[in-house]
Amino acid sequence: MSKREILIGMALIAVSMLVFLTVFEIVLRVQEGPVNGPNVFRESDDDKLIYEMAPSIVSEFNNVAITTNSYGMRDKEYDLKKKSGAKRIAVIGDSVAAAIEVPAEQGYTEVLEENLNKHGDGDVEVLNFGVNGYGIEQELEMYKTRALVFDLDIAIFSYVLNDPLPSPGLVSDFKRMDDQKMQSCEIYSLNLAVPCSVRNMMDSLRIVKFIHAHILQIRSKIGDDVYTSLHKNNQSWRNVEDSFREIGKISRERNITTIIFILPIFYTDMDDYQYGWIHQKVADEARKNGLLVRDLREDFSSYKSEDVRASQNDVVHLNVEGHQIAAKAIESYLMENGIIR
Repeated sequence: MSKREILIGMALIAVSMLVFLTVFEIVLRVQEGPVNGPNVFRESDDDKLIYEMAPSIVSEFNNVAITTNSYGMRDKEYDLKKKSGAKRIAVIGDSVAAAIEVPAEQGYTEVLEENLNKHGDGDVEVLNFGVNGYGIEQELEMYKTRALVFDLDIAIFSYVLNDPLPSPGLVSDFKRMDDQKMQSCEIYSLNLAVPCSVRNMMDSLRIVKFIHAHILQIRSKIGDDVYTSLHKNNQSWRNVEDSFREIGKISRERNITTIIFILPIFYTDMDDYQYGWIHQKVADEARKNGLLVRDLREDFSSYKSEDVRASQNDVVHLNVEGHQIAAKAIESYLMENGIIR
């Protein structure tokens, strides 16, 4: 075979692969629907928050309508002072609390507020302080600087297993860095740091997300994935320890009932769940600091993961049914323990 024939053969293989990948990308986009809409975030004046949801916007994110109030919350407007006789709950968390995959009224904070007012004796307000990509340190800062000004009775922290660190992609978009240093973002499934421009390009491709999700699922089965690493690494776990300690201290000083609700990851059904040890580690650390804990894994145990997660390749976020399950579980905990009557 001549050199020319070898080159032609290699070119044909490359073109065939490109056509296959293009068709696969189109199929995934048709199955999962479009991703569109301008960015709903802005750089924060608070260096610890790094970024925040922009106030008073009407936009779209992942083809879901996103509106925020004048405080940058995905919620309706609230007065800083609660109504006489009312109970006020703040929910602090990341994109799961922000409910970015579903309409706002179907997120668990809105469903929880509706259920508590339907089944309880008093007026209850549930304020949503969730922001995409926040880690536990940012959630603590959100609690201290934003949530506490709203005359709270109860604080709920929505703990997801990626919470020891914030989203590297979103942080890289906003964090002030030395111009002499190249921004880099990690591809968790490969333990590989790449320029953030490359990471952002990869994030826009559905085929990359499909491959990424399956690599993570394989690594999770051998205990070599991001959630395991985050909770075994001393520095990232120290973020949890320090944040829980301060959350506990503030809550005791302010007499605010504070609860950590731990959400599972939906790689597999709960009877084959591999992260129980992480849930236990987080629960033990929270209780050590005087915080109440509810592990929501048991509430999802009778459901198939594919029936409650946002999409086939999204093992973190909840669909509408998943949010209803979470809301019901939180409502039951609050009422059964006399926190809300």
